[in-house]
Amino acid sequence: MFQQALAMRKAYILNPWNQFDLFIIVLAVVDIIINDFAASLEVQMFRIIRVSKMFRLTRALRLIKIIIPKLITLVEHQIHKQLSLGYDIGNGFVTGEEDISKIIDHISDDQTVSKKLKGILEMNRQLAVKEIGLLQRNYPEIAISVKTRQASRAVLNSERETIGSLMLMGLLDEVESKKLKKMIEIRMKKLTKFPPTIPAPTAESLLQNLPWLHSDVAQIEFIKKVAKLMIFDFGDIIMRENDKPQGIHLIVSGVVKMTGSSPGYGGREQKEKSHVIDYQSRGTIIGELNCLTQQPLEFTVTCESATQTCFIGINSLFEAFDVFYEDPSLEYKMWLSLAIRIATTVFMENINYQGWTHHKMCLYLSNAYLMDVEVNEKVLLYDGSIQDVVVIYGSCSDVQDQRSFQAPALISKTTYQVLGTANITKLLIIPSTSANVKDTKSEILIMDSALCLLHVAQQRAPSCESSGLETVRSEELFAEAEENMAEQEPGPSSQFHSTAPHHQFNSI
Repeated sequence: MFQQALAMRKAYILNPWNQFDLFIIVLAVVDIIINDFAASLEVQMFRIIRVSKMFRLTRALRLIKIIIPKLITLVEHQIHKQLSLGYDIGNGFVTGEEDISKIIDHISDDQTVSKKLKGILEMNRQLAVKEIGLLQRNYPEIAISVKTRQASRAVLNSERETIGSLMLMGLLDEVESKKLKKMIEIRMKKLTKFPPTIPAPTAESLLQNLPWLHSDVAQIEFIKKVAKLMIFDFGDIIMRENDKPQGIHLIVSGVVKMTGSSPGYGGREQKEKSHVIDYQSRGTIIGELNCLTQQPLEFTVTCESATQTCFIGINSLFEAFDVFYEDPSLEYKMWLSLAIRIATTVFMENINYQGWTHHKMCLYLSNAYLMDVEVNEKVLLYDGSIQDVVVIYGSCSDVQDQRSFQAPALISKTTYQVLGTANITKLLIIPSTSANVKDTKSEILIMDSALCLLHVAQQRAPSCESSGLETVRSEELFAEAEENMAEQEPGPSSQFHSTAPHHQFNSI
């Protein structure tokens, strides 16, 4: 203690805990002195001695120094649990508002009432999103914990549904299904003890997990070299409406407010644009579509708090496109990632898919690929190998009834052939499970009908050697698939990368 006091000098005395220790030591010394001289004191002083012995109780106060830190830790844990519950409830409220907004038109035939109800729902959603964003800014570790727990729960629920479907198909008996469900229930119960906080990812970690980098080490290292960490204060404007895009921003921390018109998707007949207000927080990418199309910004981004972003300049982005041009190119992967996000929103607004979970939708879009359609080019659709088609950018029309599809839109399954009506139209193709599809790496993937887990395991065996499953696909099947694809002779623009120059938008 004295060595510490000599080392810290004045700072040691200014510490409240050290002052408390010194006070206890002084009382103990006084008590010792009184006891030592008790024999020489007169009889009437014995009462004073008894009172002085009560000073010894102050020694128990030294335990406060040990108890208080643990008590603070316990209180913080309870606070984090309550904040985690509030964040979870807020996310559920936002999801409920969005779902109700999609079915308002089916509930009320009066357009005025529907518009008013949608306005109320949108205002409530924006307030909830803002509060959730502020909570995520102040306690990012809580938001990460809630999102991880929700993702784990979604995966376990999907596994439970899969077990039920396999049992109905006769591929699992009752005993096996009960054992598997019991294992899932055990994992579900473990989620109740999930830690309320998880350390927030760094800017470098967020950059590495961008969907269009897809764990490519060379691309990640290139982007890390050209990326810059930018800091903004409350009220600063990151992007301004009608300005030319300067690059993309990945929000690392903070909350931003986006105000402007709804984004345009390059259709020949522009849809009526509405005024949009939204809030975004950690992990959101801003300006992605505008950089790919080089169109002016449709929104203004204002900081609602101190904000950090990871900025990638547009010139550096185009340089990366030139460097990483091999299939699947970086530009294609960026378009595909953007297309899947747009298609998810389109499907969720369709009444046939509103009962789907986000996890199920991601599985449905996992094999999707992009197709470019030039102006006045005709493309055959729904020939038995395609499940769904979504117009992501541009526009097209049905050749038979001249019905127009302006992006973003789901093309009806009664459409046999479409005609490109915009300078460039991008279609997201969701292949059927029984189709032979050419993927972005120009390899033939044989996707037989999903009859059982054995067939799925056989399909994945070449890419999962570590799993120990035996590969039953022979080279003859691949050769046969290549012959079938050669007979179809797809046009030069049926894939994203055609014989045209690589940069369709990227003239710097």
